[in-house]
Amino acid sequence: MYATYVSKPEVKVKMANKEILKKGFEVIRNNGEVDFLRAKDLNIPNGNFRRLYTQRAAGRGPPKFNQQRYNLHPMNKWWYEKFVGEDPRNINWEQRLIHSLNATYNLSPDDPEFINTVKVKLDYGIFQKEDLLNGDLSKRVDKRVEKTINWSSTF
Repeated sequence: MYATYVSKPEVKVKMANKEILKKGFEVIRNNGEVDFLRAKDLNIPNGNFRRLYTQRAAGRGPPKFNQQRYNLHPMNKWWYEKFVGEDPRNINWEQRLIHSLNATYNLSPDDPEFINTVKVKLDYGIFQKEDLLNGDLSKRVDKRVEKTINWSSTF
């Protein structure tokens, strides 16, 4: 599989905020309780938790899914859809995340502890391509995105 480079005028870089990652996912339960789920609570390594927090909660799947089907010839696209399955870029990662969190604790929608909402805060640094080509990293624009994921019965 070959990688494809797509040029863009600006470069968006994820920035790790240790304070936010340490707190974890902010969740709101059926009974109205606000709680935080950390990597330790979910019993997963910090690296995997970081991927869940920065990629899946932001609606992005693993990078290999984009590379697998990017810019395919129509014949190859048909072959993949016919024999391999649905395009993985169409997967609703946010809903998979909230369903997985509930499944981890074996919660059903009628439980008072059931997770209805997950809130995440994602930090990005945005650089202009021209500045990066000149080696100037001082003109970074910081952007914080607060995302709210509400539970849905389908995904």
